Amino acid sequence: MGKFRADMENVDKAAVKIAASTNRIIRVVLALMAGLSLYLVYLVFSMASYLAVMLGHMDSMYVQFRFMSDDMHAITQSVKNIGSNITGMPVIAKNMNIMSLDMLELVNSVEVIDHEMFRMESSTGAIGVNTGEMALRFYNLNRAVNHIGYNVNQMGKPFP
Repeated sequence: MGKFRADMENVDKAAVKIAASTNRIIRVVLALMAGLSLYLVYLVFSMASYLAVMLGHMDSMYVQFRFMSDDMHAITQSVKNIGSNITGMPVIAKNMNIMSLDMLELVNSVEVIDHEMFRMESSTGAIGVNTGEMALRFYNLNRAVNHIGYNVNQMGKPFP
């Protein structure tokens, strides 16, 4: 029994050492788990705050997308209006072509008028020359008539 008791005391001492080591390991593990749990709580809190910021940004994006949608609707409406307003362009183009033809006819008419004015100017110059020549002839005729009148007066005087 003494030996059994001594063996049991040795086993008990070994069990106390193992229990102390196991207890220490359990405490260290619990301390590590407590530290990791605190770190996980911090990470969850950080993630929650980042998610809150992200949700704020997503809400802002949603508002911006709504504005973009309104703007796209306005652009689409403007494009539709352009489509309806452009329907008059063929009529305008046709009228512009007609105006262009009318302008060409007007230019041709002005050229004819210019040519006729040049001819009229030439004719007026010829009339001026002819009028000058006629004035000279009338002058000569007048001198001749005066001379005849003088001769008639000379002939009509009594003889001395």
